[in-house]
Amino acid sequence: MNPQQAPQAFLNANPPVQSDPNQETKITVQDIFQNHGSDYMLKNKATLWGRQKKIIYDITGCMTRKMGGRRFRCQDCRHLMKAYRKCGNRHCPTCGAGIRRKWVRQQIKELLPFPYIHIVFRLPEKVTITLFSNEEKIEVYKAMFDAVNHAIDKVLRRHKLKTSYLAILHTWGSNMSFHVHIHVMIAGYGVKIRNEKVTAFQEITFDAGEMEKHFKERFLKEYKKTSRHKRCIEIENGVRFQTYGHKVPYLPSEQELEDANWKPFIEPITQKREVVIGYLGKYYNRVAITDDDIIALKGGIVQFKGKDDENGSVTIHALKVEEFIRRFLRHEIPSRFRHIRPCGLAATRNKELLKKVRMQLDSLVADVPALSQFLYSVAKPSQFLTEDNEIEFKSRRCKKCGGLYQYEYDIEPEGYDGFNTSRGGDDDG
Repeated sequence: MNPQQAPQAFLNANPPVQSDPNQETKITVQDIFQNHGSDYMLKNKATLWGRQKKIIYDITGCMTRKMGGRRFRCQDCRHLMKAYRKCGNRHCPTCGAGIRRKWVRQQIKELLPFPYIHIVFRLPEKVTITLFSNEEKIEVYKAMFDAVNHAIDKVLRRHKLKTSYLAILHTWGSNMSFHVHIHVMIAGYGVKIRNEKVTAFQEITFDAGEMEKHFKERFLKEYKKTSRHKRCIEIENGVRFQTYGHKVPYLPSEQELEDANWKPFIEPITQKREVVIGYLGKYYNRVAITDDDIIALKGGIVQFKGKDDENGSVTIHALKVEEFIRRFLRHEIPSRFRHIRPCGLAATRNKELLKKVRMQLDSLVADVPALSQFLYSVAKPSQFLTEDNEIEFKSRRCKKCGGLYQYEYDIEPEGYDGFNTSRGGDDDG
């Protein structure tokens, strides 16, 4: 059943039984949605659109009977095991680990044997405060990616070099606030290529002032073409309006946008390259918060930890459940929008060229002691493949006797007809 066709049945279902408050259990985003998702949808049904409802449905039903699954029985001791399907929603923190491992393995194969640099491009709050609909988000996000590529391309053209980098859209701050910025992980060295052969490589100098100028000019040029900006300039500054039930101020004057802080953050990464990939992996298939960041849910208050942007220390935040869900849904990624983009030599159209460049650089960089440590510090892809194979092998073994599970039949999905949220796993039935 389509979740958008059965909202009332979903809302009218009995809530799940609350666990013992004295018993310490790990709280997840799914737990919060299972216990409070129906109340939130009932109170905010006028402001929620279909895709946000689907996020609640999917996270609530992930790896439960709602999604269906398969039934297995041990060949030796006849122990029964039911494995329920994952929702596959990219906003779900429950089922992203396996996809994340595959993505990390792929990125390792495409790394250049150079030190990397971390650059963060941020949008001023005056731009992001009015973004609610997916149409507006897509327009602004596209303009931002275009401005980031333009700023980096200007620097590379000045050096007459080519290099590889990843741009990752990130929309949340440490307290789940709406803070739009793009992380760029770029090789600190560029190469000169002629007829698909590397003729030289040299270090790239990134100047924050220069990149700010190019990023700001290009973004404002593209932003003025968006429907959001056109609607904003038609109304006198300071007028308040209603968007999907949210009261927000209109965009300030163009002069205030000019005076806003557009300067990017630039930091060289001194760790080895596998650390770079681990850092990137945290942002793949993730939205707003991970289950590991949630500390507790008590009295309708969600406590979670986040990193302070200024000094890097861990801080504890507390939000009411309704506000927690609202902020989580605010970070919805528009459908089919690519929020992680390989660029430069890593772009899809340059995959074959990248392979040839990496093969040539492996021998060239090995003769440079200052760079060779980065070449040999990468974990071999086979290690990651072995890890995945071990996980798959253990999942097929009986927890009681170690025997192999044998498939019996498929379990049909129950659909979105209520909060029947029993998790998959062992069952003696």
